Amino acid sequence: EDLEFTVVAALRVLGLEAERTEPGFTADILSWTPDRSLNFGLEVTGIAGQIKKDSKKLTQVIQFEMQKENEEKTILVASTYNQTPVSERPVENFTPQVIQFLGVHPILLMTGLDLYRIVSDVLDGRKQPEDQVQLLHSSEGVFTYEPE
Repeated sequence: EDLEFTVVAALRVLGLEAERTEPGFTADILSWTPDRSLNFGLEVTGIAGQIKKDSKKLTQVIQFEMQKENEEKTILVASTYNQTPVSERPVENFTPQVIQFLGVHPILLMTGLDLYRIVSDVLDGRKQPEDQVQLLHSSEGVFTYEPE
């Protein structure tokens, strides 16, 4: 729950409207630009390791992708290796099976650390929030953030 509130706050820094959904909904957060030209559905999870094929979050992400009604961009935000110091975290946050399974859909897989880096760059004035929102909306597969 705390992680979901943190993601909502991060999305608002990017200029997006964002709200948590009711329990049982296929995404944890719905988000959109003020003019509603871009919409997002986010599933959020925290885990001590990497996202594996047995994660129930994969089913939820696919279900949201298949049932979405407003052309939302489906994003899985995973706070992977959340018990490991950032400097010691492995690079592989999603197993090859997960990447292959979700790769047939236009779903974005990103870490909480990448979202944090985006927000940090926006707050520091190194990146424009509108550009980062567009980047998230147009990206697919495993997201790799390129800081300034």
